[in-house]
Amino acid sequence: MMKNNKILKGIAGAVAIILIIAILVVTNAFVGNPISAARARHAAKKHIEERYSFLNLEAEKPVYNFKNSEYIINVYSNSSIDTHFSIYYRGGDIHDDYETMVLDKFNTISRLTKEYSNLVTSLLADELGYKNNRSYVNYQDDIYENTPEYIELDMEFDRNLPISVTVSMDIEAQDPSLEKMANILQDAHKVFQENGCIFEKYDLMAGNDTIYNIHGVKTSQIEDGNLLEMFQQSLESKGDEFEGVIIFIREEK
Repeated sequence: MMKNNKILKGIAGAVAIILIIAILVVTNAFVGNPISAARARHAAKKHIEERYSFLNLEAEKPVYNFKNSEYIINVYSNSSIDTHFSIYYRGGDIHDDYETMVLDKFNTISRLTKEYSNLVTSLLADELGYKNNRSYVNYQDDIYENTPEYIELDMEFDRNLPISVTVSMDIEAQDPSLEKMANILQDAHKVFQENGCIFEKYDLMAGNDTIYNIHGVKTSQIEDGNLLEMFQQSLESKGDEFEGVIIFIREEK
């Protein structure tokens, strides 16, 4: 009996050890381990000293990406709002995205887009009463590939940059209808113009139980005074584009 108890205790101990090892293996697979993290941190520090000492960067703690067994170290400058990028470490190999994020102005364009979107959201809330709108702007599609020379690192936001801009408005509207959508676009366009916000195209998603999605409305179409008629013709096209405008209506369940 005593022998059997010893055997059972031995088995239990072995199972416990196996479980602990399994937990460590799984944990290592998803969050990395302290030794590898320390190596990544040291490698990133050396990488910064060798290549970016002139930037006076601060480095955050390594974050493990279990999808590709890679450590990511985010770095940033306290003196440059647009100087922030990531360093990637895996098994001794190290690289970063400084050129894309900083030199190619990805960070700058993203910040300007966010600031413009915040302005649009505030105007719709303060001037037209759409307090919970989730609106945003988009610069022309190729701006990241063909960044204009006047986009400069750490530049101040300027709503008058000579770039094509589209505004997308997402608002709540009671008793939605094509007429109401036309009125919303006309009112918003007027407010934007009064505040120096010039957009080439407008997208609008509005409603509550019934949601209207309107895409591709040109400024000239808002200003010509026939917006409602054009919407009716677009809706009759049943999802096909009409003069560049597409309208979808869906019922929320």
